[in-house]
Amino acid sequence: MKKSKILMLLPAFLLVGCAKSINKEDAQAKAKQINEYQEQHPITEFKFEMYSLTQEDDEKEEERASYEFSEEKVYFHIKAEETDMYAYKQESKYYVVNATEKQYYEFGEEAKASFDSMIAGQKTQLAGRFAGMARADIDGLLEEYVRVPNAEVKYSTKGDGSLIVEASYKGSEGGATGEISAKVVWDKYYPTEMSVKINSSGEGHSFKSEMSAKFEYSVNPSFVDLSSYTKISN
Repeated sequence: MKKSKILMLLPAFLLVGCAKSINKEDAQAKAKQINEYQEQHPITEFKFEMYSLTQEDDEKEEERASYEFSEEKVYFHIKAEETDMYAYKQESKYYVVNATEKQYYEFGEEAKASFDSMIAGQKTQLAGRFAGMARADIDGLLEEYVRVPNAEVKYSTKGDGSLIVEASYKGSEGGATGEISAKVVWDKYYPTEMSVKINSSGEGHSFKSEMSAKFEYSVNPSFVDLSSYTKISN
């Protein structure tokens, strides 16, 4: 299976309404508050959508993915290039659905433990992925994506639980020109948007990379019409 470009981008952050400019020291203090709040108030319902683009000369690769999760509603949905998986409760039954292969498992209330066991790994992976993205890690961001020492970095906030970080660079070195713009926004202690764009060219070659993500904290479950799907024996 091809390694997802999106998953490679997930562990780090990219870097704005009316916001007050702050210095890096104050931004780090904001980040610490955000991380401490997240540890004390873990999110149990979220949705995020991601897009990535990598283009080197004439070779181009795009990818989209979406992730939905709700502990209370007993629902998650993962849709990426090679995956379209659901797990949910509908009425008194529990379902694990592979929409790509049009196959599903069905469990009654008496077999809920089997349902929980089947989806435990995916739930843990998805929750961990979100937690890794949600964490406010300014130094990690700059080290991963803004590797030039003279990049301009701006910090701002709209109040408690709010942190906005923007980074930009434009310059040339060794016959190549490059441009970077990055942005991450946390609001109410959780991320709402991320983006990064990188462009470079020189000596007859060009490179372009983009990644963006948007977050929501309310999920409306959608259930699959299983009439044309194959039921797999438990």
